[in-house]
Amino acid sequence: MDPATKQPDAKPVRGPTPPADPSLEPPLATDLPHEDLELSSMESLKHCARVQCETCRDRVRYYCPTCLIPRGTLTPPVMPVLPFVFDVWKHNLELKGKSTALHAKVLCPEDTRVFEYPSEVAAYENPAERTLVLYPSSTATPIGEIDPTSFTHVIVIDGTWYQAHQMVRDAPFLKNRNVRHVTFAAPPKTKFWRFQQKSEQHLATIEAMWWLVREYLAAHRPTDNQHAFDDLLWFYTFQYQRILGEYQEKKDRKFTTRMKGQFGKDLERVRGADDGESEERAAEPVASSAVSEAAADGEKERDRPVPVARADK
Repeated sequence: MDPATKQPDAKPVRGPTPPADPSLEPPLATDLPHEDLELSSMESLKHCARVQCETCRDRVRYYCPTCLIPRGTLTPPVMPVLPFVFDVWKHNLELKGKSTALHAKVLCPEDTRVFEYPSEVAAYENPAERTLVLYPSSTATPIGEIDPTSFTHVIVIDGTWYQAHQMVRDAPFLKNRNVRHVTFAAPPKTKFWRFQQKSEQHLATIEAMWWLVREYLAAHRPTDNQHAFDDLLWFYTFQYQRILGEYQEKKDRKFTTRMKGQFGKDLERVRGADDGESEERAAEPVASSAVSEAAADGEKERDRPVPVARADK
């Protein structure tokens, strides 16, 4: 063929991402997002390769964010029955693959239900007087001050602050005066790695679910094991350690200016704040292959902070 008339090479068709080598362990920090956590072994998380979901045929790692079922070689911890049912109301504009709230469905499938807003919440039928919603309204009451026999379900709103306000304002069930709002007495500072403009007491969704159970146990079951449900943060902690480990291993990687708050302080600590690097934060976004792999197809890299009450209110 005449070179002048030769057609340009066709662009290669992008196929599915090949499975990661399961023999390679990701860099992991040893830090915990919250100091007193007692978690199950994460060995099975370290060697998960992407596999095809047997149901929806998507290629996923860790678990399928659509089917919410563990896949591949993942062995999640066996958790005790939650003291109440979590009903996650996920806004339809929130990506499933970015929601930490869905961790609870994978880890506690019998005690967590997921409803998409607005299409599925219209059929929500739990009695209003037996339902709490985690939301920082002026009438919200700390979980420790609510009679534990008076409710069976807690609705967790999964969306941006704007979406959360919209859902509470517009959803007929949430406007029912018999639906009580619940909050925290003393939330910890979030260790979430995504930037937010709220205070450090505004937790990532799975952090909020874990802490709600913690305050429930402290108030209503003080003789029980207070760490019994720490594995709600099993996936969350693994990603936290993986992101820190990536920065700890690659000393030349710059911090993004959006990594603030407690997580930003943790980054500075593992890198060594005395080397002056913390004064040279770069504005470019993080482009970490390890972080991206940890987030893709199951593990959630980005989540909207759940609405919670400030500690000073």
